[in-house]
Amino acid sequence: MPDEREQEQVFSGFIVPSQNWFRLPNEWTDITCAMKSLAELKVVEYVLRHTWGFQEYGTAKRISTNEFMHGRRRQDGSRLDRGTGLSNRSVIDGLRQAVEHGYLIEERDDRDKGRVQKHYRLHMKTLQPDVKNVHRGVKNLHSSREASSHRTEKDTRERNFTTVNGDHKTKSPVSQLPDIEQSPEKSELIARDVMAALGDTHSDRFYQLVAAKIPSEVIYQALSEIQTDGAEDAAKVFTYRMNRYALEQL
Repeated sequence: MPDEREQEQVFSGFIVPSQNWFRLPNEWTDITCAMKSLAELKVVEYVLRHTWGFQEYGTAKRISTNEFMHGRRRQDGSRLDRGTGLSNRSVIDGLRQAVEHGYLIEERDDRDKGRVQKHYRLHMKTLQPDVKNVHRGVKNLHSSREASSHRTEKDTRERNFTTVNGDHKTKSPVSQLPDIEQSPEKSELIARDVMAALGDTHSDRFYQLVAAKIPSEVIYQALSEIQTDGAEDAAKVFTYRMNRYALEQL
């Protein structure tokens, strides 16, 4: 007879999928059979869950080792899921193997040498990294005055723009838009991506508002263009563009 602990660990059964599922390719079992370890399989599947699970393909996500272990965090510190269940060492080994074998691509933000941030995306055969992948070259968002000396007249206007209400802490045009149809989890992750790309954690409420009311492709396109322009005050330019988009819709 199994003891009480073994009974608690018995899987209770799959839930019939309605909205709580995402597609896997038919060759998924062929792909996983070539993986060398359970850790490698788990970290690849976890990245897949947080990209394909939100219909984001070729997108890099910042996921810490702790989040791979225990689940991605919301702004309030709670967890979106239970993670992979792997140990710290197993996560590190699994990621190394997945990158070496070509399943994942790792991108690093090492501006702060004491806190290197790593982003992971699936290695897509037919897709180039889309405009949502704002992490590669993220240093450009915080470039020096010398690096941004060739900014355009349009960029200068946007950089010095003040929103209709003085700043985005007051009621902005974005707040007047209706919420888009997407899960709160997706909005939460988009807001996190915006904060990470802009290096601005002081405007989290505004970014959460943007993520809930503006389509993700518009948000990531704006971030990609800001990155390319090398804006000196990326957060200010982003705020301007989101409010301008909202006014156009209204």
